[in-house]
Amino acid sequence: MWGGMLETRAPRIALVIGLLLVTGCRTQPLDLGGDLGRDASVTTDLSRPRPDLSLADLLGCTLCPPGNQGQCVDPSSDRENCGGCGIRCAAASVCSQGACIDVAAGLDGLSWVLPCTADVDSVSCSDTNPPPVAATLAGVAGASYDVTLRFTGVIEQKSYLGGSSDGAYWQIGGAPANDGFNWYRLDVSSPKQTYYLNRGQSSINRCFAIDYTKTLRMDVGATITAEVNDIGGHQIKNIDGSGHPLIAAAAPPTIIQPYNGQFILIQVLGVSPP
Repeated sequence: MWGGMLETRAPRIALVIGLLLVTGCRTQPLDLGGDLGRDASVTTDLSRPRPDLSLADLLGCTLCPPGNQGQCVDPSSDRENCGGCGIRCAAASVCSQGACIDVAAGLDGLSWVLPCTADVDSVSCSDTNPPPVAATLAGVAGASYDVTLRFTGVIEQKSYLGGSSDGAYWQIGGAPANDGFNWYRLDVSSPKQTYYLNRGQSSINRCFAIDYTKTLRMDVGATITAEVNDIGGHQIKNIDGSGHPLIAAAAPPTIIQPYNGQFILIQVLGVSPP
């Protein structure tokens, strides 16, 4: 019996919902008949349109772009439509309560730069260790973010002990081997983690162009420090296996290429809540 009653009422319910969605109007009480009519009279008025009710009102969201072809978005948190349609937050920012909040702009352009100062021999040159450079992650207090970084540059390889790696240049934890080849390190204070950027094999007397992307978890207020150690005041020149200089991708105008030395540059590609 219950099955029959449900089958009888379902088409009537669908009809009423359809009328509401299509017209967005009010009517005089419409008795659906039977038991359902007394309990579920619906008030619409087909003769009185409601222009104040838009498709966005019916859907309960903001449509971007406005109109029937738009997509439902939440302008309080949508990076592409932050506070309104078409208001796009920068790559190093997030959308919070309808406003773009800078998070990682201080990381964008952070770099390790190690210029040659004089030739030592055909494959190496002297240099001077630059001081560490640091930036602080901004954002909403108490929050954490996944920050996607692009690393590009020209480096010599280094052997590392322990830790883990991606099988290429990226090393998580561990320690540099005790030899005369450079290490490039990135420290994040919270959650505390050390990364090395030139994993490979020491004793290779040539450089390599790098271009890779990593996403790191960082807490607001964390200090991110970039440091390089040239171990002995010299490094491998910017040459490939044939002795030709390497050109790195996406280097800024301040780094004239082919660069006379080694460098790594950070570019922020995106920030998102975890």
